[in-house]
Amino acid sequence: MNLYYNYDKSCFSLKEDGNSKKVFETHSHEGFYGPETIEEGRFKVEIHTNIYPKKPQKEFLRANIFVGGVKLLPVSESIRIPVTQIHFNLHEISFTQYGAGNNIGKEPSTIFLRKDLDWYSFLKSICVVSEQPEKWQKRQFDLLLAKLEEHENFKRTPALVGKLLEIYAPYAGLIGTGIYSKLRQYCISTMRVLLDKMETEKLDDSWLKNGDFVWRCIKEINQEIGHANK
Repeated sequence: MNLYYNYDKSCFSLKEDGNSKKVFETHSHEGFYGPETIEEGRFKVEIHTNIYPKKPQKEFLRANIFVGGVKLLPVSESIRIPVTQIHFNLHEISFTQYGAGNNIGKEPSTIFLRKDLDWYSFLKSICVVSEQPEKWQKRQFDLLLAKLEEHENFKRTPALVGKLLEIYAPYAGLIGTGIYSKLRQYCISTMRVLLDKMETEKLDDSWLKNGDFVWRCIKEINQEIGHANK
């Protein structure tokens, strides 16, 4: 099975239509293999495989897709709530992809297929992401925000709001700052929490880091309001 890059549509495809070029061919190399790097148009794709019939639980196909140097990620998987405590960071994506105990030291991938390897599904996923990468990444953040909003303490917890803004920061140039307006009420609430805490104690670096991201968001929203009123 082959993967093509369609220059007319500026995306990857499973079909050799129009002005296209074969950029990848599936294989059955055993053991860890790659990366096989594809650079076409504005995309850079790195494909790693671990085909290991003797231990199928260790097998995977993974792809990292970069657009303008930014790695697209399924950030909706960055939140996990095993009981009541919220675990929220990019490492949780690796936890989901590799499984508990196998994720230590592993970076999250754009696309990850584990067990029952299916080349068609894997390559099709690359094509789907490449068709509208900004829309795909934006939807991932919308799904993440919806998960966070299910928890009442999100809107008044600087660590959660700050972490969301920190994860979002590298993508602002790619998908815009539209999410900031959705976070307005949460930024105001968490900033009040931070200011109240400052009155009674010295804030450590983690609190200050969260505060920086929250304040940047508030300034961005204020600028947008200013432009809208002109």
